[in-house]
Amino acid sequence: MEVETMLGTKLAGALSSDDFSVYNVGKVAAQQKCLAHLRRHFKKVLGLPGNNNAAVPQIFLSLIDEAFTAPESWRKTKDRLLSIADSSLR
Repeated sequence: MEVETMLGTKLAGALSSDDFSVYNVGKVAAQQKCLAHLRRHFKKVLGLPGNNNAAVPQIFLSLIDEAFTAPESWRKTKDRLLSIADSSLR
């Protein structure tokens, strides 16, 4: 497999991917998945029959949605904090 040729069968670091099956290789210390792809998987689970197939994915969808809005929220807060700091220096 090409990925194993490039990374080896034991990866000490984190493997970040879009969840394409080609990245499911050997032993990996940690994996980081693309949130947009992970969100898509949870949306599919919502439609499956089962005990927790609505509640559990909805929790993760909420967390992922919050993660998507966090950078913009931080930028707004950071800008506000910087302007407060600038005004106190005057």
